[in-house]
Amino acid sequence: MVMTNFYLERHFRSLEAIEERLLAALIRLRYYSPLVAAQPQKGIHDNELRSWVYTPVFDNQAAASWARKVLTVKASTKQLPDAESHVCDILSQPLPPNEIFQVHLIGPHQDGQFTLFTYKSHALAEGQSAIDLLATLSDWIINPDAGVDLTWGEEWHNLLPGTNVTLGREKEKWDMESSETPAEIKRKNGTGKASHLREPIYDGCALNSRSLLMHFGHNENETTTSRLVQAARSEGISITHLFEAAHAIATYTIEPLSAEELAESHVRYFPSIKAPYDKRELVGNVNTAFTQIIPAKVHCDKTTVRDRVLAIAQEVKNNYRAFIANPQHPLMEATLIKLYPLRGPLGVDINANTGEILGLGIIDNKLPLVWRSSDGHHTIRINDVHLGLRQCNKRPMVHLWTLEGKLRIQIQASDVWDESYLARFLDEVIQCALSIC
Repeated sequence: MVMTNFYLERHFRSLEAIEERLLAALIRLRYYSPLVAAQPQKGIHDNELRSWVYTPVFDNQAAASWARKVLTVKASTKQLPDAESHVCDILSQPLPPNEIFQVHLIGPHQDGQFTLFTYKSHALAEGQSAIDLLATLSDWIINPDAGVDLTWGEEWHNLLPGTNVTLGREKEKWDMESSETPAEIKRKNGTGKASHLREPIYDGCALNSRSLLMHFGHNENETTTSRLVQAARSEGISITHLFEAAHAIATYTIEPLSAEELAESHVRYFPSIKAPYDKRELVGNVNTAFTQIIPAKVHCDKTTVRDRVLAIAQEVKNNYRAFIANPQHPLMEATLIKLYPLRGPLGVDINANTGEILGLGIIDNKLPLVWRSSDGHHTIRINDVHLGLRQCNKRPMVHLWTLEGKLRIQIQASDVWDESYLARFLDEVIQCALSIC
């Protein structure tokens, strides 16, 4: 499940005016990114694995009918007076069967602002792709493409082309079994020992989605962010490297090990990187991914938190550099499927509770906070951005991003976790990061 919402200042005359623009934007989105209207189905290419199946439409009326079904418009009420209460209400119910995409327009709120909220399957869009989707809709709401005829029935040509189509076939001498990179992937994925992790307080399925959002105080945001950025630069690492390292050390701090256990332990991450051929208006997870394992021997001989954090950060940096330097990395996802086809029952995931941390970068660079129409008559001014991304039911997800020069960090998990425990862990991540300042 993926959730993203942000606020619109009320520069249009009414909710109906924004709704009309948004419906037109969704029609345009279906044409240029048909995957939003596709359905995953079994039995097309494989008896177990699902395939994306897209059915073309043949006129604008059919596309408009789809857009009307996707969009829900709600006004604020006494029971649901603000954006947060609306979002919690929407997320209390999963997406209906065979539906992967919804858009909710909510408002005006008491402060005169609106909320645009996209609710979609993890398989369709997450993280960077979700931010791109909001940027595309904002752009097309403020600058409608009036009068342009869309050739319906041919829109399927705009489906995601896939890596092999875009980049050509696998490079010469690329041997899945003998290449060093897939061999390394196989070694890491084949590790029978679980990542060192935090344990939830409850066993079994979650009852509700619990989201705990925490970030630095408003008065100190810019100062604290500046300190972290300057300290990271002086050490030759990025904010992503720093917080992945801080996340690892915080895990060991919250869940300490004996010296013998520590020496044999590791922390595992599953970072993803946008593919080089991705485009903003193409909604979809066009990512390449790799497994990052940080053995405790990288840092366990260090005596201070600062030194342990910096040791892991350097290891993380080297891992990213090695992966990106490999010209085959856009093909890595397909290679993983070849090595580990998803057959049979899922079995037991030894890393089911392993925490994730994902850096989403500088949001303002991907989603401008001010959108003005070409004629200057309309303006959308984004006041805030909220992200709620879930990958697995029991897996705590930490996300960090920068907005208007202020670093934000949040943790989200289901209710098998104790809220105070998650808050303590997030505090520890922040303190570990600040240790290098």
